[in-house]
Amino acid sequence: MEIVCSSPCSHNMLTESLVHNYCLSAVQGQTTKPGAVDDFSQWSQGLITAANMVSAATSTLCEAANALVTGGGSEERLVASAKSVAKSTAQLLVTCMIKADPNGSSVRRLQEAGNAVKNAAENLVKAAQQAAEVAAEEEVIPLSKRKVGAIAQEIEAQEAILKKERELALAKRQLDRLRKSKYATALG
Repeated sequence: MEIVCSSPCSHNMLTESLVHNYCLSAVQGQTTKPGAVDDFSQWSQGLITAANMVSAATSTLCEAANALVTGGGSEERLVASAKSVAKSTAQLLVTCMIKADPNGSSVRRLQEAGNAVKNAAENLVKAAQQAAEVAAEEEVIPLSKRKVGAIAQEIEAQEAILKKERELALAKRQLDRLRKSKYATALG
């Protein structure tokens, strides 16, 4: 599990290095047409914002991984953090491609780095989900030998499912409102 904890942190440093090198190479290829400076400034701000999102997501992933290892975290937080890293990395790649030479070697390296981050996040999600499934399968549920007791256990299990489904629906609505609020703030 120690590899899980250190890997996201190294991705954070890799991302910072990629953005720095990419900005430098983009500046070198920039022309001095009228309006080019304004376009580049707007693009570079978008690139910095996207890189900051990757950095924040990666930091959250490191915290989730460390919390899980020390027993204070959950697989669900780790999975959500890994998905956030993959999503923000994809957004960073899209931002980078705006000014990129589609045939350049830097684009190829950038895509390879993005794919490596995506694959690492997917592998982390799969590993956490498999660990959670194994733990759930190993849990022994004592079954009541009385018919009434067994029916009561089944009703309790159905009740727990309904509560979790309601919690899930509420969490999805909260996430949707959060994203809308974040989007409105970004536009404003």
